[in-house]
Amino acid sequence: MDMAESLAASTPQSIMIIDSAGATDHVFFFKEARKAAAGILALGSKRLYVHMRDSARLMAVLAGASAAGVEACVLPRLWSCSEAHNVRLQLGAGSLVTDEENPPGEFLRAEDFFADRRPASGPWGKGNIVILTSGTTGIPKAALHTWERLLGRGGPRRSSRRLRWLLAYPLNHFAGIQMLVRALNTGETLVVPVDRSVDAITAAVRDHDVTAISATPTFWRNFLGRLAPSAAATLPLEQITLGGEPVTSGILEKARALFPRAAISQVYATTELGTCFSVKDGLPGFPAQYLDRPVGNAELRIIDGELMVRSRNSMLGYLGAPSSDESDSWRPTGDLVEERNGRVYFLGRKEEIINVGGVKVHPARVEEAVLKSGGVLAARVYGRSNPVTGQIVAVEVEAAPDSDVAEIESAIRKNCRESLSRYEMPRDILFVRALARRNEKIERRTMR
Repeated sequence: MDMAESLAASTPQSIMIIDSAGATDHVFFFKEARKAAAGILALGSKRLYVHMRDSARLMAVLAGASAAGVEACVLPRLWSCSEAHNVRLQLGAGSLVTDEENPPGEFLRAEDFFADRRPASGPWGKGNIVILTSGTTGIPKAALHTWERLLGRGGPRRSSRRLRWLLAYPLNHFAGIQMLVRALNTGETLVVPVDRSVDAITAAVRDHDVTAISATPTFWRNFLGRLAPSAAATLPLEQITLGGEPVTSGILEKARALFPRAAISQVYATTELGTCFSVKDGLPGFPAQYLDRPVGNAELRIIDGELMVRSRNSMLGYLGAPSSDESDSWRPTGDLVEERNGRVYFLGRKEEIINVGGVKVHPARVEEAVLKSGGVLAARVYGRSNPVTGQIVAVEVEAAPDSDVAEIESAIRKNCRESLSRYEMPRDILFVRALARRNEKIERRTMR
C-alpha cells in the first residue's frame, strides 16, 4: 500500500470513510494504520482474528496487519465473542482482537493498538488476508488471499469520476474487502450507514451525497421495493452495481425506472476467485462471446452445464490446505449456466437443484417467475421431501408491508402457470415476515 499512501498524501483533503463518528481522511487513516501496525508487530503473532464493529478502525487494523506482514482474518461483526473464539479453534492459532466493551480475557482490545507509540512503516501490502465465504449454502470456508493481488498489479490510480460509495457489504465479506481496496486504490470515499434499514440507507445516501452503491440483488430488491419514486428522485446515484447472486431482468428494470441516469453494472466475483468480470449492457447473464476470449481478470468456459473460471485474482488456497498459486488453474464455480441465443444465463447453484420425479428443477428459474408478482420483495425456492416424487417445489415469500397476501399468492400461481412446467410449479407457498439473510444474500442452506 505504499503507493496508496502516496496517493492519499497527494490529495490530503480526500475523505476515505464517513460513519457515525464523523469523517476520516486518507492521510489520517494511514497514520492510524501505522499505529496499528506497531501494536500488531509488538504481539509477535503470525495471525490476527479481527472481531470489530467500528468500520473505520477495522479498516485501519487490516491495513496495519498488512504493513506488519501479519495474516488477518475478519470475522462477522454480529458474531459473539464465543463464536469468534470457536472459529479460532477451528482455523488455528492467532491473536483475537475486538472492540467489544467488556471482552473475555483472551481477547485483545482494539483501542490499545492505537495508543501513542512509534508508528511502524510499511511495506504495505505484504501481508495475507483470510476471507470467509458467505456460508449461504453451507459451512463457511476460509480463503487465503494476498493483499498485493487484491490491490492489483497496476497499483493505485486516480478515479476520474470521484464516486462516493455506500458500504453496503460487511467487511468480513469479499465484496466488502474489495470496497476497501477500491478506496485505497482510487482515493474515493466510503460511507457507512448506521444500519441496513431502508430509512438509514436513504438518509446516508442523501445526507452524504453518495453517488454509487455496490450490493447484492437481495439488497437492491428490498431497497428498491420499499423506496418511493418521490424519494428516489432526491438521491444522487450515478452508479448501481450488483453482484453475488443471479440478477433477474425485473430488478434491472426496476433500477432503471427509479434511477434512469445511473449506470448499471453486474460484477461476477467469488471469495475464491476474486473479481472476475463485469457486464454493463443492462441484461441478465453475460454475452456468450465472453467464452471465446479473456474478459476482465478471467477466462471462462462451460463444462457439463457448470461455469468454469481461470482467474488472475484467485486465492492462494483454503486455510489449512497447502498453499499454491491457483491463478493458472481452471476452477469449478458451482454455478450452473445455460447458453441461449448468444447469451449465458445463470440457473443457480449445483447444490440447490430440486429433483421432482427425476426431473431437475432450477430454483432460480422458479424464483424469477415468483418475483415478477407485484408485492414480492424476496423469495427462496427449495425442495421439500415428498414420498411420491422425492421432492416438490416449495417457496418462502417475503411480501411488501401492508400488501394483500391472498392477492400476491394468486398472482404468483398465475405467473408460474404461464411460464413454468408442471414439475417447476410451487406446490407450497409460505409467507414469512423476513427471509433469513447472511452477508446481504438470501440464506440457502438445503431444507428437506
